[in-house]
Amino acid sequence: MRRTPQCRRWLVLPAVIAMMLLPAPASAAPTPAGSVAGYSALNAAQRTSLLAIARDTWKFYATDVDPTTHLPLDNVTFAGGSATPTGYGRYTSASNIGVYLWAVVAAKDLGLITGAHANDLVRATLTEVAQLRRFDGFLFQWYDTTTGDVIRNRATSTARPSRHRHSTTATSCPTSTTAGMPPG
Repeated sequence: MRRTPQCRRWLVLPAVIAMMLLPAPASAAPTPAGSVAGYSALNAAQRTSLLAIARDTWKFYATDVDPTTHLPLDNVTFAGGSATPTGYGRYTSASNIGVYLWAVVAAKDLGLITGAHANDLVRATLTEVAQLRRFDGFLFQWYDTTTGDVIRNRATSTARPSRHRHSTTATSCPTSTTAGMPPG
C-alpha cells in the first residue's frame, strides 16, 4: 500500500509541531534562515492550538501499536464516524517503525509522556526490531505486527528488503531488484 503525499505530511506532523513548540536551547548555535528550531513568533493561542493537535496525534500513535510485539501498525480505520477503531492494518514497515519512534521522541519533548515512558516504548519496539528477520542486514519491506514474520508481497511474489540510507529515522526504499534474495 503506497502512502499519498497528504498522508506523508501527517507522518511528519509530530516532529514539526515539537520543533515549533519547544524553545531553542540558550546554548544553541544560530539557526539557518527558514529553520523552525528558533521560531518564536507563535502567540499563545497558536501554541495552544498546535499543542492540542500534537496531543490528538499522540493519541493515535499511542494506540497504533501491537500490544504484544510493540510494532506500530500501518493504519487504523475509524469507519462511519466511529470513535473506536473498526479495522487495523496489522502490518508494518521500516518507515512505520521510524515514524513511530520519531513520534515517541516528539511526545516526550512536548511533555505528553514522561522520559521513563518514552524510554520504555522505544526499548520495547527496538527489542522487537532486533529480532526481525533480515536480508543481508537490511529489514524487509513488510512485517506482520502480531508475529514479526516477514510478509511476502503477493503482487511481486517476494518480500523486498528495505535499504536504510540514513540512520536517524528508519526510512526505507524498496530495491529495484530481488535477484539473489532467499525464498520465503
